[in-house]
Amino acid sequence: MPADTLPPSEGRESLGATDTRHVRHSLGLLAALLALTVPLALGDVSTGANVRTVGNASLTLTVSAKANVFGAGLSVMPAAGGGGGTTPTAYALPAGARQLTFHGGSGYVTCCSGFTTPPKNGPEGGTPLTPGGTDIPAVGSISGVSMPKQMFLAGVFLGKGAPSGSPPSTDTPTRNPVLRQVFYVGGGPHWVNVPTGATRLFLGFADAYGFHGPAGWYEDNAGTVQIGLTVSTRAPTTVQVPARSLSLSLYIHRFWVAEKNLSSCSGPFGESALSCTVRHGALVSICNKDGYHHRPLSFNRHNRFGGPGKPLVLKPGQCFKKRFVNPTKEPMTVKIYDEIHSQERMMITVMPQPR
Repeated sequence: MPADTLPPSEGRESLGATDTRHVRHSLGLLAALLALTVPLALGDVSTGANVRTVGNASLTLTVSAKANVFGAGLSVMPAAGGGGGTTPTAYALPAGARQLTFHGGSGYVTCCSGFTTPPKNGPEGGTPLTPGGTDIPAVGSISGVSMPKQMFLAGVFLGKGAPSGSPPSTDTPTRNPVLRQVFYVGGGPHWVNVPTGATRLFLGFADAYGFHGPAGWYEDNAGTVQIGLTVSTRAPTTVQVPARSLSLSLYIHRFWVAEKNLSSCSGPFGESALSCTVRHGALVSICNKDGYHHRPLSFNRHNRFGGPGKPLVLKPGQCFKKRFVNPTKEPMTVKIYDEIHSQERMMITVMPQPR
């Protein structure tokens, strides 16, 4: 990518004059419950157009940092500037595939190979250099991406032929993506359901200038990651495993759950439908990953915090921790809201205290 230098006040670190620059930042999120799997017969492997058939019980896939997830099904990679990268890694799905489990992520990628000390991260995404995350609009018929992370491994399902039609809505951290909807893969373990009509899976990265705005700026990406993939013909498992601790983040008017807690929560993740299950005495943390204040609250009599008279104000970067308890004999529902942002709401089920 061409050299571009911005002062720190515009979101960049102060590096040497010879450094190649562009804004990068990334926050923390997602992994999940391994589904029960049924091995499928290994299909034919095709080298054409970087397409292979996924059909055995467990396969390890390699994805380049330059793989442009928005180029799924296209011959020319879209880019608003800084290079369109390479075609995303594509895999033909076997008949009967109903669920994919991603696991065993490894390797490293960087968004900024021109830095003197390039930041690097695994497939789960990196630590932010500045507040932000990823917010990239739809490209053609492929949905946009919105996540409190950057440079994370992403996927998209397509049917037969080139992608067409209006792009679906952005709901990146979801277990139920629809066709042409970009979703979070990360490093696993977590599963997603295969949408009706899907015949191909594409894996790549979502990049843009500063990870905001039109897709592009793949030229200075470097490295590769590996991810294990298991194919299942069974229906997804929906049982939530009560967590001993729960890590939540507030970002772009949503609650987000950490990867380690995905088996204890249900989604689609990031939306108001987010709900999690914890044990009695579980330590719950809520961290503000935004650039503005949040005021979370709960009116539950046994797990009350914030609200009128005793507001809980979380400044950017601050966290709040509380042990959630349930002295009753039945599971208890704790609803969490925000005094400032009405969209922010979620539900935590606290299991009874063991007797």
